[in-house]
Amino acid sequence: MDNGSLRPQPTLRLRAIAEKVSHAAAVKVAPVSILHSDRVHPSKLNNERAQVAASFIDHALAAGERNFICLPLFLGPSLALTEYLPMLFDERRVHYPDLRYTVAAPLAGEDPEHLDPRLAEALAIPVRELITSCGWQHPAVALVDHGTPVRAVNEVRETAARALANSLGDAVAVVRGAAMERKLDAAYAFNEPMLEDIRRVPGFESGPIVVAMFFLMEGRHAGAEGDVAGICSDVCQRFPDAGPMAMTDLLGSTDWLVPVLVDRLQTALSTL
Repeated sequence: MDNGSLRPQPTLRLRAIAEKVSHAAAVKVAPVSILHSDRVHPSKLNNERAQVAASFIDHALAAGERNFICLPLFLGPSLALTEYLPMLFDERRVHYPDLRYTVAAPLAGEDPEHLDPRLAEALAIPVRELITSCGWQHPAVALVDHGTPVRAVNEVRETAARALANSLGDAVAVVRGAAMERKLDAAYAFNEPMLEDIRRVPGFESGPIVVAMFFLMEGRHAGAEGDVAGICSDVCQRFPDAGPMAMTDLLGSTDWLVPVLVDRLQTALSTL
C-alpha cells in the first residue's frame, strides 16, 4: 500500500513492485493505494483503474475475505497507517466482527531510532553516485522529506540522516535532515530546517549541496518537475554565488525494496 497519487506513474510503479513481491514471496500481493489513485483515468493506467483502500477492503469482505495484511510502501509510521487504516477496519468490524488485520512495519522498521540497514545503504548509494558524477569534493548533504505533523515520522528522517552521515564518512562535509514544507504552528518546528532556508544552515552556506531525496515515488512533490526541484531552483536563484545543488534519484527506483517488503510480509504472516 502506498499513499496514492493523482499522477499515473506512482500507481504503475506500485504495481510493478507488488508483482515482484508476489513472485519473491509466493503470495499474491495486491497494489492498493490509501487514497487518490482511483481518480486517475484508467486510460493512463493500462486501462485498469487503480485500487484504493476503502473499496478494496469492501470488495474483499463481500467476497468472503476476513484476514488482511497491509504491507506499507511507506518510509515511516504515517498517520495513514496509524490512524486512517485502523479507522477503516474498525468501522467495518460492526458488520464483520470476525475481521482481522495486521499493518506490517514500514520500510524503516519498527523502531524509529534503529533504521533498517538496507534503507541506510539505499540512501547512501545514490549520494555516492551523484558526488562521483558531479566531481564534487566534500559536498554538504541535505536529506529532504516532505515534512510531517507526526514526530515519530520525523524521528525516522533524523535517524536516517545520522545513518547516512556514518555511511558517507569523510566523503561529505555535513549531513542534515530538512523538510520540503511544514505546518506553521510552533508545535511542528521539529521539522526544521526547511529546504528553502538551507543556505542559512551552518555548513550549507557555500559549496555544492546534494539533496538526498527521502521520497519513494515521483509525483507532485518529488521527481524532476516536483516541488522539491522547484525549491532547489529557487534557492540557487536567491544564492547565485553559493554553489550548485543536485537531487539524488528516488528511493523507489531500485530493487532494494523487494527483499525488505518480503521480510515485512513474512513477519506479518506469522502473526495470523
